Amino acid sequence: FFHHRDSMVRASVRTLTLAVFRVDDPGMRAFVLKPATRYYFTHLACHLRDLWYKMDAVVRDRVGSGQVQDVLDTHEDMLGYLDDILALDIADLNAVLCEQLRSHC
Repeated sequence: FFHHRDSMVRASVRTLTLAVFRVDDPGMRAFVLKPATRYYFTHLACHLRDLWYKMDAVVRDRVGSGQVQDVLDTHEDMLGYLDDILALDIADLNAVLCEQLRSHC
């Protein structure tokens, strides 16, 4: 969903994942933290890194302000989503997210 062109799709997936992460059930937490599921956070970190590269290229190439604003808006949405995940204050989940951010950004 990270690259989906429809902002409503991106927002819906973010809302859904936050709702799943909030479920205070040991089985659900174990599922969310499984190694196979961690790829979600790997992709999230890689997408953030790609946004930084794109932002650098857009600024460096001095493209139109509309493109710059689009990249900034996407970046702001992604940072807001990361903040929402971290604000859930689920130690194991935050540890996995931060580990992936450190590894891939």
